[in-house]
Amino acid sequence: MEYGLLQVNFGVILLLTENIFIIYYTTMKYVLIIICSSVIFAYNCHAQTIDRIVIGAYDEIKNKTKYNTEMLEKYFSPTYINGKNTGKSIYPNGDVNSGEGVCADLVVRALRNANIDLQKLVHLDILSNKKAYGVKVPAKYIDHRRVWILKTFFKRKWKSLSTKLDKPNAWQQGDMVIWNIGSKKHLHIGIIGKKKRHDGFPYVIHNMRYVPFVFAGKTIEQDILEGPKFLGNSVGEWKIIGHYRIK
Repeated sequence: MEYGLLQVNFGVILLLTENIFIIYYTTMKYVLIIICSSVIFAYNCHAQTIDRIVIGAYDEIKNKTKYNTEMLEKYFSPTYINGKNTGKSIYPNGDVNSGEGVCADLVVRALRNANIDLQKLVHLDILSNKKAYGVKVPAKYIDHRRVWILKTFFKRKWKSLSTKLDKPNAWQQGDMVIWNIGSKKHLHIGIIGKKKRHDGFPYVIHNMRYVPFVFAGKTIEQDILEGPKFLGNSVGEWKIIGHYRIK
């Protein structure tokens, strides 16, 4: 918004392009109102970013993105960009086939909907902080698809929050959740969605391998925060080890 300033006696008149003017009787008040305006603008941008992340996560549900178990052990080159296969590894903004993926791909795609490219951001942070990541040789085509690396990235760059399940309001749309699922090799990650249980705790958007009556084998929104359940009973021993929110 364009504006002009006019000094009058001991006050300041802020002239707006919409022919609105506000008089501030001290320069300090004028400075404070500019700061407040900046905070409001930053807050709106932050909220819009979270909205875009959540929309991106729901797009994965609409896409019926399947879980590909082969990706856990076999390397899949990110040859896709904007849904098209280029036949060569892409960096930045590289992706695997958009119709499939693992849990981390949901997160990568959701953030890209908010113009946040984890492939690039993670790789650049690893290059400067190999010790923090426990990485000797960075791999720009796959590091961003490893949940243990994403955990370090979010801990370093996002706001770390409580992992306790004692306050429903502590879990907000767009938050990242990481679990230890009892596997010696893999962690699991999901994004807090809009749907809530009767007690206020939210469902989570995630993608997990197919398990009859437990997991659909595709991206869904599920009551999974406390871990998987079958007929109301807990299945497996999941533990939340990470809860992050974009700053």
